[in-house]
Amino acid sequence: MSAPKLPAFKSENDRAKFERIATSTVPTNSAFADLRYLKTAQRGFAVLPVAYVAANSIHREHSLGLDAKNGISSQTPFVKSDRNQKFFPLGFKAIRSAPGVTLYHQKSDYVQVVDLSQGASVKFLYGEITNPGKKQGAYGGNDPKLRRQTLTQAWKNFYSFNKKAFSITNGQFFRNDTKSATITNLAFPVKANGIIMSDGYAGESEFASQKLMLAVWNNRAEISIFYGKNSLYSSSAPNIIVGLSEKANKFMNKNLGRTFMGLLDKDSNGIHETVLIFNSTDSTQFHAAQTLRKFGADKVVMLDGGGSSQLLAQGENYIKSTRTIPQTIGVVSAP
Repeated sequence: MSAPKLPAFKSENDRAKFERIATSTVPTNSAFADLRYLKTAQRGFAVLPVAYVAANSIHREHSLGLDAKNGISSQTPFVKSDRNQKFFPLGFKAIRSAPGVTLYHQKSDYVQVVDLSQGASVKFLYGEITNPGKKQGAYGGNDPKLRRQTLTQAWKNFYSFNKKAFSITNGQFFRNDTKSATITNLAFPVKANGIIMSDGYAGESEFASQKLMLAVWNNRAEISIFYGKNSLYSSSAPNIIVGLSEKANKFMNKNLGRTFMGLLDKDSNGIHETVLIFNSTDSTQFHAAQTLRKFGADKVVMLDGGGSSQLLAQGENYIKSTRTIPQTIGVVSAP
């Protein structure tokens, strides 16, 4: 197989990196043997040479059919091709798919690709509010106390009112001490379905210059620098979660549980219509961000990690943890 004409590079160093990756081989009996040499992802902080593979190869997977009552699964093997994303990074395999959503896996890493333009959606969910904490928030709004729950409990609640539910994962940072074992507060703001449910308690006392705001509309999303109250209360986005820059030091060089989100503008029209969600049990901050960039993200934000990082998709626990959490992120497939 011959490689197509290489794209323009900003430097010879970038060219060398591209050629080193693009000329790597995979076993001929692999589902990924049909390698394609695509253009580099010239996004984000650097020009990233990325070798991709065709995702339209048919490969055998194992699906877990959902119980109609609560979404708990029973194993059923099936064969399918990924129709949501034509290409994905070398080494990743599509293991779950629904209209507008695909879950990819490699070793300890999982990446969801959620296409808002196809009708898929991202929901910011939370546990029972036991105390509204009115006007006690960092920016004059509420700082509610939320009941912590297992991810399985959160999934059952989510699935019970939305049968198109695809996955659920952890989200916002929260107070996690002995006094907050069952009831806790969120560190940074969350807005859900048009309502700012929490200002968070931290305000500018934590990572003042390293917070980012992920805003999600029905058909697009944006990540921007978070400027406190003005950013939160002036945004028209119905759904918002405030996280941290990838450079904020949350044991950045240690391999820990990580949850990151990223945005992709797949048609380069200036609108980010695709949301990416990264979960891993064994990742540095750099690795998490770079993995999302290999999927095409040009913006990323870090959410809670460590023992909080968890992932459940279509009834199957892919990343398990004994830690209960107060706030989660749900993905709904397209109608």
